[in-house]
Amino acid sequence: MESDEREIRRLVATWMEATRAGDVETVLSLMADDVVFLLPNQQSMIGKSAFAEAARAMAGEKAPRFDGKS
Repeated sequence: MESDEREIRRLVATWMEATRAGDVETVLSLMADDVVFLLPNQQSMIGKSAFAEAARAMAGEKAPRFDGKS
């Protein structure tokens, strides 16, 4: 496996593990400051700060469960 592919796989694994654990700060640390997310059925995008605010609001018992593979 090439070095780039290994690093990408490690990043995705870290993201998935942190998401499952509800570790918002680790997920945020993996994002560039200028990241944007496209939302379904909306014409606007959200940035890192809006993502962080929404993720923190859903933390704890309100947090959705995530799981997946790559």
